[in-house]
Amino acid sequence: MASSNSATKSFNRAKTFNGEPDYEFWKQKEVWLLPDAAKLLCGRDPMSKYPGRPIYNKKLKVIDIIDRAFAATKLGNLSVQREALLPNHILLAPKDFLQWAQYENLEMPDPLQELCSEASPTKEVTSHDIMKERVQTAAKVLWYNKPNLDKATVISHDAMQMIVGDETIPYDLMNEWISQIMPEKHNI
Repeated sequence: MASSNSATKSFNRAKTFNGEPDYEFWKQKEVWLLPDAAKLLCGRDPMSKYPGRPIYNKKLKVIDIIDRAFAATKLGNLSVQREALLPNHILLAPKDFLQWAQYENLEMPDPLQELCSEASPTKEVTSHDIMKERVQTAAKVLWYNKPNLDKATVISHDAMQMIVGDETIPYDLMNEWISQIMPEKHNI
């Protein structure tokens, strides 16, 4: 009898009466499902049948955040604890998701700020870091669309040249950046 009573208490702890999530409950979880993470980011209660209107990120729908995060997982910009074919089944570490949300300039609910500050020390982002991220993302997209491209073709691809623009990036540096994310079958 005591075990069913404690299970009920555990379940009820996640519910609130005002429609807002019980952030203390969610902050203690080691992983979040992607849809739950998106709802929390909007200030909606993932446990509620009727989660109510968003309190944060009001200009976006929850599905928009799910789609953006799912795309980020496929590009390798958001790490996952459990990969899945559908976004509804992806498990994320809360800190990784919140770091990604900050990077995407999404509004952060006040109760989740604490997890963001614990995530890891932030470093100053330089134009070099931004260019590296752009180049690596473009390379990932090229390999996703054309898996048989070799590294030299990716580096000299028109899309890569558009990303770089007027910047002068030494070939060796581009080679290093792209080698870091190159698919295994090309990494010989």
